[in-house]
Formats: sequence, structure tokens, C-alpha cells
Amino acid sequence: SSKKIDGMDSYEIVSFEIDGKKVDLKQNVQKKSIRASNLDEQNEYDMNIQYVYNKMLKVEKSKPKTVVVKCKTRTARDDISSTFRVKKPCKNFSLVYSIKQHDKYRLGVDAFGFLDDADESANNISDSNINITFNDWIFKYDGVVVCILDKKS
Repeated sequence: SSKKIDGMDSYEIVSFEIDGKKVDLKQNVQKKSIRASNLDEQNEYDMNIQYVYNKMLKVEKSKPKTVVVKCKTRTARDDISSTFRVKKPCKNFSLVYSIKQHDKYRLGVDAFGFLDDADESANNISDSNINITFNDWIFKYDGVVVCILDKKS
């Protein structure tokens, strides 16, 4: 969910891999517009996009799956935070977030859910990127929030 930006997509998947194999985005990923929730509307988010992997993904208890999604997000200047929540239980969740205009902005990050696990993660903060990792299981709706802050303030 985000605010609409004239002439730009707010979200764009750059690459998608399952167990090291690239997924053909044109054939296997469908972009859908979804209805805004009351909370989204309250926050003036008028664009709701969902990307759906349209193949069967078999997950076995004895054989872990590694899913890597790289995407670009574009945001309005007044929308300073991004929230990343998992929709299903996930082990070894990692988020790498970077910005292009690191001369003007700095990043802040906080994990939510099993905070004691994320507190032990490699949380590398530089002028242009953040890397936060949950080393164990996190559950539905756990995740990370990233804030883009003006360096002047």
C-alpha cells in the first residue's frame, strides 16, 4: 500500500529466485490491484498492489526453501516509513534496504515480533543501506519497519 506517484510504479519486482533459480516474472508473477483497507485509506494510501506467484510452491519440513525477492519501491516525500511483514511463518528472514539519495537522507530501522532474535542480528547501518536478519523463526505479521529521515533534522 502506498500513495500514488504520478508517472511511476510504487513497487517493481526486479528479480525473484527460488533455491537459486530465477523465476520468469512475466510468466509466473501476476500484478494485482487490491482494495484498500480502512487503515490504508486512513493513512491516505490510495494504491494497493499485490504480486502473486502463480505456480505451486511445495515446501517440505525436511527440505528448506530459499526465496529471494528484490524490488524497487518509490515513495512520496511525505511517506517516510515502509513496513515489511511476512504473510507466513519464515525462518532466516533478512531485509536489505538501500536508498539512492544518501547525501540527503538517512535510514532508521526497527524489527518487531521476536525482537530478542533481531537484536542479535547483523544490523549494518551505513549512509545508504540497512541489513537486518532474523536468525530463527518469525511468525505471521512479524517484520521490519524502515524510516527515511531527512539529514537536516
